[in-house]
Amino acid sequence: MSLLADLLSKIKQPQSKRDVPPNLKSIVESSAKRSANRRRIILLSVLFAVAIITGVFFVSFVNKLSEKSVSNINVATQRRMTTSPADQNNPAPPAGAGLKPAREAQLPESAGAEQGKEVSKPAVVSKKQEAAMPRPLEKKAGEILPNLQQVIVKKEGPASSKGKSLNESGEDFYLYSAREHEAAKDYSKALMNYKKALEIDRDNVAVINNIAYILLEMNAFDEAVRYCQMALEINKDYVPALINLGIASARSGNISAAEENFNHALRIEPNNQTAVLNLALLYEKQTDHEKAAEYFSQLSRSGDVSGTLGLARVYERQGKTDDALKLYRNAYAIGPLDDRTRAEVKQRIMLLQNSR
Repeated sequence: MSLLADLLSKIKQPQSKRDVPPNLKSIVESSAKRSANRRRIILLSVLFAVAIITGVFFVSFVNKLSEKSVSNINVATQRRMTTSPADQNNPAPPAGAGLKPAREAQLPESAGAEQGKEVSKPAVVSKKQEAAMPRPLEKKAGEILPNLQQVIVKKEGPASSKGKSLNESGEDFYLYSAREHEAAKDYSKALMNYKKALEIDRDNVAVINNIAYILLEMNAFDEAVRYCQMALEINKDYVPALINLGIASARSGNISAAEENFNHALRIEPNNQTAVLNLALLYEKQTDHEKAAEYFSQLSRSGDVSGTLGLARVYERQGKTDDALKLYRNAYAIGPLDDRTRAEVKQRIMLLQNSR
């Protein structure tokens, strides 16, 4: 028994527990950290992808809303453009239409008493006559509103445009200064310089007429009439003063006097296009379609596009849609139109086409 116990004591028992290798713990901890980082990266990637998808859907939704809004606007515009012809032909004029001078145009030089042309706003007519007038094209009805045309006579001073000095007390200096202020639409200073030039040459009908022109631009109609009459006292057949007197009379509401002055100008110069146009516009505003068409036709035959457009307006009011459309198309195709008038004519063509 003691021998057996001795043998058993010499046999080594297996160890039930082993020590952890020295670097195993750090390896395990590093692996755990890497796993946690991977999980964070995956989570952030998922969140970023969700944000992008959400943004794409949001942008798409906003675009759909915008397209729907534009579609609604286009439908509303189309409904306005397809208004019945009766509504298009008899719109109410805008408040205050025709009370102020319009934009200026660059004029050709003239010699002696020859005249240039300047554009003004439509003449003032009675409330009853104004109610029958169409609205401008930028309004709903799309009508092209014509302008009466004033006349200004230009007399260049010696070398005024060549940079040479002018005598500061001479007539040419005041005329040049007046034109400079007129171009800047500083009408009070232009008027002052024209009057100083008149003090030097009191019988200069061209300067007197230019003063009347400036007064029309300033809406001083009664004073403009007085200067026109002053010029006609010196030369009773001076056409520029007759035309401006007709415009001043029309703007003051004296239609019969305006008509007589335009006709007087035409008796002196039957082919004066400014007088013909103003008389045509005056009859158009009085809704005298036959007389207006007569004078617009005269202008159109001479190649003046304003006559073609005026005749188209008259035909339109008379219900001659096809004839009006043909004239508008001709003017648009071959007429020397500025950008604004070309856009107005194009829109008028579209309106007439939609109303057929």
